[in-house]
Amino acid sequence: MLFDFFVSVAMLIIGSLLIFKTADILVQYASKLIRGNKIPIPVVGVLLLPLITGLPNLFISISSILNGLESFVYLNNLGNTIGNLTLALGITVLLGRKFIIRKTALVKRDALFLCVSSLITVLLMADGLLSNVDGLILILVFGFYAFNLHREETKKIKPENVDLAKIALIAIISLVVMFFGAELVVTGAKGIMNQFSLTETFAGVIIVGLAAILPETSVMVLASRRGNIGLSFSNLIGDTRVSVPFIVGLIAIFYPLNISQHVINLLLPIVALLVIFFMIIIWFDPFLFRIPNKFDIKKHEAVFLILLYIVIAALLY
Repeated sequence: MLFDFFVSVAMLIIGSLLIFKTADILVQYASKLIRGNKIPIPVVGVLLLPLITGLPNLFISISSILNGLESFVYLNNLGNTIGNLTLALGITVLLGRKFIIRKTALVKRDALFLCVSSLITVLLMADGLLSNVDGLILILVFGFYAFNLHREETKKIKPENVDLAKIALIAIISLVVMFFGAELVVTGAKGIMNQFSLTETFAGVIIVGLAAILPETSVMVLASRRGNIGLSFSNLIGDTRVSVPFIVGLIAIFYPLNISQHVINLLLPIVALLVIFFMIIIWFDPFLFRIPNKFDIKKHEAVFLILLYIVIAALLY
């Protein structure tokens, strides 16, 4: 049993690293391709690149269905939201530099969309079924945001000569490796779940969620330590905003998802309360009772976020 456990853990780690590395490669080459088409910077930074970094969750969702774990589709993506807004943010603040972000219109708008889209997703799941129509609604919600983002009037990125054949080949290889990594993650999580008789909710939200967010968290920490706080925060917001509703909605259009009563009674309220709390701390500092023009998280607040994640994990267990 111990050997099987270590094999499952190794699958999770290897799969997670493969997913992260291939996503990083895709972002690098997508950036070069994007520069050749004069796309507005906001569209690149908060839409196109997050869509690419959302591919791991999409592949994990597809792999989950192929392995008979349909619930992992929404559990993984909801777990991604929970993990990013608590554990990833808390670790980044603790290990990085002072976390201060000016509350620009872009930050407020993205945070508002994250909150509203997550709450819409929770409401659509509350009846126990995420149908084709529900999936279409989620895609339309994301599309509305994307359309408004595209209308941003900003400077363009300078064109860059690119080798389309090379980029296409690298993209195909990366996608194949990424899907293989997703298979390892799902298989490893399934193995641990069966060995310890864990619930699908815990395995999907915590085990698969951790495998998805920890490699990316390390990049956020490095960005923060180098003084790129905005990049770190943008990465977190972008990843969370794409996981729900876009990926969940996209899967639901083609594969309606049944939601368990346990998820409805416990997980959905947790997600709803968490995104509302996140929205509050963006607009209003609940610890100091003030409305500052900067969004800052202190070390003790980071500890609170990490402890909050541990409490959520204990509740799901």
